[in-house]
Amino acid sequence: MKYLSILLIPVLMLLACESSEVAAPMGEIAIIANIGPLCPVANATDTTPCGYSVEKLNEIYGNYTLKILTEKNGTKIEVYSTKLSYPAKVIKALPMGTYSIDVNNQTTTVNTDVEAFTISSTEKQILNLEIDTGIR
Repeated sequence: MKYLSILLIPVLMLLACESSEVAAPMGEIAIIANIGPLCPVANATDTTPCGYSVEKLNEIYGNYTLKILTEKNGTKIEVYSTKLSYPAKVIKALPMGTYSIDVNNQTTTVNTDVEAFTISSTEKQILNLEIDTGIR
């Protein structure tokens, strides 16, 4: 029994080493999303966009979903999805690579000023995303 345990320990250690995978280097992205304009004319003294309450802004922002996608063999793959809230700030750790952003308002994709970004280091990156409502 003593010899069996002596032989079994190195075998188990070898199996444990073979089954562990090396994690891909990760970076972090902070996406700060601004949806607007929300009204045709804003007052310069408003403390929130168009003078709306935070509850109203959460209702408006909650209609928007932000998706982070990657591409593999020509197919887009969703890696993260979240409904926005006010103020919209999304922080996500991602493996290094190139990603695209898709924002939709319940049923339609909306225009943004950023279509893609690249995670190329382990340092945190900040991405300011302007989502155009089309209100003029």
